[in-house]
Amino acid sequence: MQIADTPLSGLGWRFLAANTFPLFAVMAVVWALWKAGLLNWRFARLLVIVSVMGNTVYLGFPVAAMRLGEQAIGYAAICTSLQNIFIFTCGFMLMNLISDGVSSPNRFLHLIGRNVVLWASMAGLAIAGFDLRLPAILNSVLSDIGKTTFPLSLFTIV
Repeated sequence: MQIADTPLSGLGWRFLAANTFPLFAVMAVVWALWKAGLLNWRFARLLVIVSVMGNTVYLGFPVAAMRLGEQAIGYAAICTSLQNIFIFTCGFMLMNLISDGVSSPNRFLHLIGRNVVLWASMAGLAIAGFDLRLPAILNSVLSDIGKTTFPLSLFTIV
């Protein structure tokens, strides 16, 4: 629940640009290489997603917490949520366009409609943006679940 407890004031367009421009640039390079015929469509689609997916949970959150303190996890979570929204909308749209000739808007809508990471990221940012508060019991349970991130990430990368 770090996003809901992190104030969004002070996060302006520079913060948004710093979190989305590199993703856009990587996707544009992949698109250009595919259009130039240097990548086949399957590999290009794969690169659109995997080349921009950071390893925030396994490395970024623990490093942010160790280096900047626990309060930094909220901002790391905001960065991750912004990136998730960009990747799971623009990235999926680009993946839908890069194909063997078969693409449809329904396929794109199906991908984003069933993506729980996208919806969870949007919900977290909406809760923070509108300064909403969850009931105390729900906030406590979700905070306790969130505290498992660091130990689980270490277990996963070992």
